[in-house]
Amino acid sequence: MIDKEKLKSSKRGKIISVGPLEINSGFDLLIRSWINIDEKLEIIGKGGQESSLNELIKSYDLDKKIKIERNDSAKKIYKKFQNAKCLIIPYIKEENLDLIRQALNYEIPIIGTDLDEISKIIPREFLAKPKDLHSLQSVIEEMIPILSQFDLSAIKRAVIENY
Repeated sequence: MIDKEKLKSSKRGKIISVGPLEINSGFDLLIRSWINIDEKLEIIGKGGQESSLNELIKSYDLDKKIKIERNDSAKKIYKKFQNAKCLIIPYIKEENLDLIRQALNYEIPIIGTDLDEISKIIPREFLAKPKDLHSLQSVIEEMIPILSQFDLSAIKRAVIENY
C-alpha cells in the first residue's frame, strides 16, 4: 500500500538490498556486480545462503564495501528506508511488491531486474535482465553515479493512482 503522506528518504545512508538470503533472490549476482562500485551496500535478510554469500563477499575482497545484516523485521527494514540512497532488487524469479511500494513511499530510487510487476512501475533504464550478471553490473555502474538526480515523486503518484 502506497501512503499518500510525505515520506522521503534523506538518501544519506547506504545502498540497500532486501530479501530472503536464498538462491532466487539474486544476491550472488549483486555481490559479483559490485566490484567496480565505490559505495557501501547493505544486504538485509535471513536465509540459507547467508554463509555462502559472506564467503563470496570475502572471495571478491568486498568485505569493506558489502555487509549482510541478518534481519527480516519489516519495521526495522522500513527504518532503513528513511536514509537509504537506493534499493537494489536483484531477484531472479518472484518480486516483492510490498518492498517496491514501500521504497516508493520513501521516494528511494530502485534498481532491479526486469520482472513482470516491477517493469510496470520502474523505468526500463533501471532494470537489468534477470540472471544476467553483465546486465545487472551495467545498470548498477550506470545508475549509481547519478542517483541524486532522480525525483521519484511522479512515479509515487502514478502508483497511488493505479494500484
